[in-house]
Order: sequence, then structure tokens, then C-alpha cells
Amino acid sequence: MEATILDADLSGLVETWLHGGRIGSAERSVVRACLQDLDRLLPGLTDPHERRYVGRLRALAELLAEAGG
Repeated sequence: MEATILDADLSGLVETWLHGGRIGSAERSVVRACLQDLDRLLPGLTDPHERRYVGRLRALAELLAEAGG
């Protein structure tokens, strides 16, 4: 999956959580899928800026996966 799509998916979930929305099991499943896609994407990136961006996006996804409702 493309990093832009992963960013959009995760941004929507972060926005929901920041505004008091619940991160339930369905949302966590989306986050886990994003983490898997990011893990597949990261090794193929050669540009240091892209690697840093995707690495930070992955860190955000990890935090979101741990977030409560």
C-alpha cells in the first residue's frame, strides 16, 4: 500500500481519538493492517527522507494501537 493512503487512514483514526472518539477493536484492526503495510514498505525505501517519514508514521501507528477508548 502507498504511504499516502496509510497516512490518510492513520490520520483519520488519530483525529477521531483526539476528539474523544473510541479506538475499539475494529479501529485497532485497521491500525494493525497499516503496521503490516508499513513494515513491508519500509525496507524498500532508499530515500532518507522517505524512510524517516514512514518510520515516524509507523511510530504513530504503534502509539495509536496502544491508545484507549
